[in-house]
Amino acid sequence: MFKFSALLFAAVAVQAIFAISTDESWQRQQNHVQMMSNKIREVADDVSNSIQNVQADTNKGRRALMELANEFAHNVQNVVYEMQQVAQSTQGEDRKVLQQICQELSETTYSVQQAMNSEPNQMKNKLKEQVQKIATEAEKLTRHLQQAQKPQRDQDDHMRAMKRAMMDLHVTVKKVQIQIRNQNKNVQEVSNKMQELANQMNMYTQNVQNDDEQAVRDLADFVQRMSQHMNNMVDKIQREANDQHGQTKQIMHQVANKMSEMRTDLEKAANTHGNTQQKATELKQQLERVMRDCSAEMQKLMQAGQQSNDQEGQGIKALIKNVMDEGVAVAETTQSQLKMMKK
Repeated sequence: MFKFSALLFAAVAVQAIFAISTDESWQRQQNHVQMMSNKIREVADDVSNSIQNVQADTNKGRRALMELANEFAHNVQNVVYEMQQVAQSTQGEDRKVLQQICQELSETTYSVQQAMNSEPNQMKNKLKEQVQKIATEAEKLTRHLQQAQKPQRDQDDHMRAMKRAMMDLHVTVKKVQIQIRNQNKNVQEVSNKMQELANQMNMYTQNVQNDDEQAVRDLADFVQRMSQHMNNMVDKIQREANDQHGQTKQIMHQVANKMSEMRTDLEKAANTHGNTQQKATELKQQLERVMRDCSAEMQKLMQAGQQSNDQEGQGIKALIKNVMDEGVAVAETTQSQLKMMKK
């Protein structure tokens, strides 16, 4: 009788500990999503305040504004595609909310594309309006997740997918913020910022404790997302390389190939097998290394631009700046996520 009572007590104690652990984990995830939503709103507000400073009076300035708008619309559509994939694997209210958000974001893409045919001030106002809409949809998703029932321990993939979607929304508005911030900066200044972020990454990865299973899973998700953004950067370099020739073309293809290898390394790290500590170590090492190596490859691209004639060099410098703007946006977003993961 005593043994039975002891076993029953032990079982109840384990169940209670599990319930507390699950509650704490769920609360952490909800807090994380709320902080991500707040950060998106913060960036959107900054874009709204600064977008009027975009110089679009000249043909060059107008072209830059159109490129910014076009890329924003393209990035929003990519987020829609990812969220649609998640919606297909869900049911009930989750699917309904996701489909509604996808519809709103699709309308954002269409609205911005239509505004590209208007005069600069109207285009700026439309961008301002739609960037704010991104923040509104992120808040809508956050409210839904906070009202959702706590999932079972082995059924939290939906929350993880939503956090990835929030990160994508963050990068989308962050890229606009970075492009506006860097509009009057030269390529070297942007490169210096990217180098600074690469050197800081080690400090931010330390926010993730190696034995924190949930944080390590989140880190793997963020590394996976970074690999996808790096793939976008590689595609841009390869497209520009096809229009070049000689040594410049060769250098650009070499850089694209090297960055493609980095992307593969990030994907492998995101899918590392082993215990939580082994995964954490591999993820941190690869993230820090790729940031450093990516910055070094940008320096090679800059040298290629300097070796080209004036017209080709300007095109390469514009490409480098665009690619580095994306790199800075992803790096700053990743650092924001890592700060939120500190216990």
